[in-house]
Amino acid sequence: MEAIRRAATLDPLSPNIQTILGLKYWFTGREDEALAQFDKALELDPSFPLTLMHKSWLCWTTGDVESFFETYERLEKVSARAEVPAADLRHAYATGGREAVLRLLLDSPSAKLRPVDRARWHTSLGDLDAAFLDLDQAMEERAVWLPFVVNRPDLKPLHDDPRWRSMLVRMNLLP
Repeated sequence: MEAIRRAATLDPLSPNIQTILGLKYWFTGREDEALAQFDKALELDPSFPLTLMHKSWLCWTTGDVESFFETYERLEKVSARAEVPAADLRHAYATGGREAVLRLLLDSPSAKLRPVDRARWHTSLGDLDAAFLDLDQAMEERAVWLPFVVNRPDLKPLHDDPRWRSMLVRMNLLP
């Protein structure tokens, strides 16, 4: 955290560094600070895709569904990272709630390319077996977001499962 704060001090106009600081706050359970940090990054660049993506999912995980949709719609305008149209997600939510949104995301063509995200969504649905299969695939592929799974709050339901420790051992994060 100290190194990220120092980087933000050295380059206060970098939305990327500000976003990484926001992620660190989020992953350490400081959601309000994370949200403020994401907003700070968006003041620097209102269309920065990385910030919009993470802010939308922070809003989703904290239950602020309307802010999730608003931020996701902004992401959709600037990035292909919004792989499912916001209108489709809104419709899914209106007809089937959070579960329908997660299932729609899991069914999207690009979900096959994002095993860490699939693991998050499967975990939220309570399908821990599928989440571990996704994480195994992420390890095989050396997915860029894999190192962040250790601290992701939305993956905490996996922590009590013996497969979690086994995975951390295979990642050389535990002896």
